[in-house]
Amino acid sequence: RLFVQLAKAEADRKRTDYATKRKAELAFDQMEADLLAQVRQYPDLAAQLRDVLNQARTRIANADLE
Repeated sequence: RLFVQLAKAEADRKRTDYATKRKAELAFDQMEADLLAQVRQYPDLAAQLRDVLNQARTRIANADLE
């Protein structure tokens, strides 16, 4: 019985982690689209912003693995 409860708890944790990660990705994508729409007239600034956002994505992805 304890084993079943532990298995359910682990499944719930994974489901919650996935849902949280997915919501964060959607929010990040929307933020990126909004910011890029604001700086489109400045191509060099838009490129720098993309670089910063890609670095942030990488850091977030690596933090999820830990």
